[in-house]
Amino acid sequence: MAQRLAYLGAGVAVGYCLPKIHALTPATEPVEKALLGVFPKPAISLSYFDVSGRAEMVRWTLALGGVRFEDVRFSHAEWPEHKKQIITGQAPAARVDGSRPYAQSYALLRFAGRLAGLYPTDPVKALAVDEVLGVSEDLAAAMLAPRAMEPAFKQVSASVAAKQKAALLSSINEDALPRYFGVLEKLLEANGTGWFVGAAPTVADVAVATVVRIFTTGFAEQWGYSPEVPKGYPRVMAMSEALERLPPVKKWIEDHPEKA
Repeated sequence: MAQRLAYLGAGVAVGYCLPKIHALTPATEPVEKALLGVFPKPAISLSYFDVSGRAEMVRWTLALGGVRFEDVRFSHAEWPEHKKQIITGQAPAARVDGSRPYAQSYALLRFAGRLAGLYPTDPVKALAVDEVLGVSEDLAAAMLAPRAMEPAFKQVSASVAAKQKAALLSSINEDALPRYFGVLEKLLEANGTGWFVGAAPTVADVAVATVVRIFTTGFAEQWGYSPEVPKGYPRVMAMSEALERLPPVKKWIEDHPEKA
């Protein structure tokens, strides 16, 4: 108890009363991380379809941080009932200590990262993490573009729709994917540790690794994307493989067979 009170007092005095000056964070971050073990974690119920999808990066983050959570999965037939309870009408969503459902996958990722100690308290490091998350989000959006275009494809003949979809997939494979993976490769090279920010994994690494896994498991090919694209970016591949070897992630993957 005395040790916990000491951590708490130090955290208040050093981590919160003083300005968040970048040069101070090597001293304050150990204290703030120690505080993660002092306070009880909230009860989290994370709900999503019974697939990996947009929820997988949140699941991996919570697993990496040893944060217990309820992994609620529902079918497409059950989705309308869940959707009515979510203000944004989107999934994944999470309830925290019995709260209303909160949505937006990257908001949930940052929340999970803070609980798991995988989102920096240092504002400059947090900025670097958010930069990677922005690129990851752009990459995911590009990959989801054909699905977003489905209503438009249905407005034209099947032959025209097939040509339009083929052109879109070609553009994504030849332009968008190399562009975003190339940026991620350069960001890893700039940091020089094998991880995107600092010398340990953060939510930035988790977000990118879960996208890479879509390619390595073959699901991307089913969607029309070349599985060879990420292989041209050795740092991205090495980071993803290293993250998947971490015991909590490895166990999660083993216990939850991959679904698109």
